[in-house]
Amino acid sequence: MNYDELNEYIKHYVEKDKTQSAIMLTGGWGTGKSYYIHNFLEPFLKEPENGKHRCAIVSLYGLKNTSEISKRIYFELRTIGSPKKNEAKSTAGAAATVVAKTILNGLTSKIGFDIGSISDEDFEKVYSSINLSNVLVIFEDLERSSIDIIEILGYVNSLVEQDGAKVMLVANENEILKYHDSQPDKEGKVSRIPDERTAVYLKIKEKTVSDTIIFTCDIKRAIANIIESFKNPILNNFNTGEKIKEILNIMTKLENHNLRSFIFACQKTINIYEKIAKLDETDRDFMAKIFYGIIALSLKVKNGIFPEFGHSASLYYIKGLRSYPVYRFCYNYIRWQQFDIQDMKDDLAEQKKQLFLRKDGFTDDDDDLKVIFSYYYHFETEIIFSLKNIENRLNDPESIPIYSYSKLAYYFIKLNTIMDYDYSICKERMLNNITEKQEDIDDTNFFEDAIHFYEFESEEEKKQFVDFSEKVSQALSLVENAYKTHNFSYCPKEIEQLCYNVRNNRKKVIACHEFISQFKLNKLLEMILKCSPSELDHFRCMLLAIYREDTRGSFLDADRIFMEDLKSELENALADQSLHLDRILKLQIEYLIHNLTTFIEQFS
Repeated sequence: MNYDELNEYIKHYVEKDKTQSAIMLTGGWGTGKSYYIHNFLEPFLKEPENGKHRCAIVSLYGLKNTSEISKRIYFELRTIGSPKKNEAKSTAGAAATVVAKTILNGLTSKIGFDIGSISDEDFEKVYSSINLSNVLVIFEDLERSSIDIIEILGYVNSLVEQDGAKVMLVANENEILKYHDSQPDKEGKVSRIPDERTAVYLKIKEKTVSDTIIFTCDIKRAIANIIESFKNPILNNFNTGEKIKEILNIMTKLENHNLRSFIFACQKTINIYEKIAKLDETDRDFMAKIFYGIIALSLKVKNGIFPEFGHSASLYYIKGLRSYPVYRFCYNYIRWQQFDIQDMKDDLAEQKKQLFLRKDGFTDDDDDLKVIFSYYYHFETEIIFSLKNIENRLNDPESIPIYSYSKLAYYFIKLNTIMDYDYSICKERMLNNITEKQEDIDDTNFFEDAIHFYEFESEEEKKQFVDFSEKVSQALSLVENAYKTHNFSYCPKEIEQLCYNVRNNRKKVIACHEFISQFKLNKLLEMILKCSPSELDHFRCMLLAIYREDTRGSFLDADRIFMEDLKSELENALADQSLHLDRILKLQIEYLIHNLTTFIEQFS
């Protein structure tokens, strides 16, 4: 049943059912049963055209006895109010009025007073306040109650059979029913047999519950309703068929359609939106990535257990959801309630960098690249249209992932052979982009290595690709050695620039498997003793960036041996009273010695 059909069924039960039994709505946890009841069923039933029925919604979660159920119902009835006199007969002497004696008995036994000792007037007030006429009593969380479920069914049976009340039980019945396999029969068939407790439950349920409805969430409608309920103008942009389909895609891939998690994701997203609302970076694409990533993270979190975020990562990728990364600043806010604007800016910059560099070549929705990479499926006019688009897009260095350039060049050459396509403008723009972004490229041979993956129809095609590769190599070599220590002049004023180059080329430095041992020990020691405290701090930060997270195997033993020698020389310098070192510089040297000690231990 969809929500409309379910509403009509329950309305019919409240108004016309004569079976003196309850109904049950069952479905898995988090599938939206409570959300449906509070946001669709209850508003529907109270509409004048639907009978102005009231709902007394009671959660059984944590209740310990049926007297507590009576108390909950009583207070719920007092909260939702009674029908006006012109809408229902007065309680006294009204045969059509449903008075829950079961609730009254539960209350008086709990309170412990003699009901016969109170005046008729006071008794009338209590009696009329438990009027269940035109009321649907809804018991949620049946399987989570501390009361024996058999006792609850007995209580419900008393309400529906003796008092004539209308009751709907809401449960995840899979958590109640327990079965085991029978012994194989002569033909080897095995049957599922309920255990003893389940058998008793089913027998009593048969007497108490007439219909059991399997709840199926109208997920699209629920998502739309949840988004609308927050009344946030940015979040409202996602209340479209296309965007809801995107949200469903995330849920489906994680095999989790939990609406509580989705509501949580909406709330956290709005909190973050409010914190960044005045920043220039808040474009729609960025806002969408925040929302989708938070949805994915919220659905992934189970029982308060968060997936671990890498120490150096700016983006967390949930398996199977590469298109929906979680920003570190969002993760920190959701897990630790910490928010930092600078972290947000850093994460955004990192994502733009990764999108530009993407080694998987192109996104699934990049129609231009798909046409070029499968040109043999398309008409010439379609290919020319996409080529023109690519040519224009290459004006923007971040429009097409840089690691797709080698593949793109191969197909440019192919199309040059097939349809005389002149790719010289594209080639020039690609080389310019590589030059501009070369510090971000962690594989300087990505173009040269690509030649082994392609088949060429002629030597001319291969020659063109080799020529393209050589031009790329030249572009990459313009600042290729900026971080190399052999270019360093040992001038303290150049430390900050070296530190900047090293940190921006960290992967390349690590790929060389040696760094500090490339310095000249005597010159390095001399420079350190001449540094200002800030310059020496930059030097330490550079070493931390390279060695902090690396253990033995990342670097050659030459680096460890060099560190041991440098540490010994620095300790001697601190002990040499004739040097008259500045005390703050001494402090920085002590910090450096501590750093070197840590690195040496990591390599051991």
